[in-house]
Amino acid sequence: MHESPTTDDSLWPLLISRLSGRATDADFEAFLAQASAFLEGEERYVLVVDLSRLDVPTAAQRWRLAEWLETHAASMQKRLLGCAFVITSPFLRMTLSVIHHVRPIPVPFVVVSDVASGVEWSVARLEESELQAPLGRIRQRFGRHSKWSTTG
Repeated sequence: MHESPTTDDSLWPLLISRLSGRATDADFEAFLAQASAFLEGEERYVLVVDLSRLDVPTAAQRWRLAEWLETHAASMQKRLLGCAFVITSPFLRMTLSVIHHVRPIPVPFVVVSDVASGVEWSVARLEESELQAPLGRIRQRFGRHSKWSTTG
């Protein structure tokens, strides 16, 4: 099933982006354009990228991501406090590892198996930064303890 990429910024400075199904090249470019737009802002943030329902990206998409990482490395270091990738596929985990080897991801990152774990890691990154004020909204939506709910 084909779905367009989405980015939920309702819990800013926590973004949750999703890519699922077989992403077309246009979908992939739209995803990268969304990511680029957030990097152009003035505020720092954390990102959860849910790839748990994504089919295997094409070779061209993998190379495009490596190119994008190189182009945006400086702005990522300036704006992005960290990125949690939600990946359940062993092949996608390996793909991310290869991309990271070719073009290192220039911010702290983690690979987790569910969105709740990604949010938990991201909140920890926010707590380590000066961006602690909005954590109440995130906790209200996802819960206050290590057992984070993804409903809401």
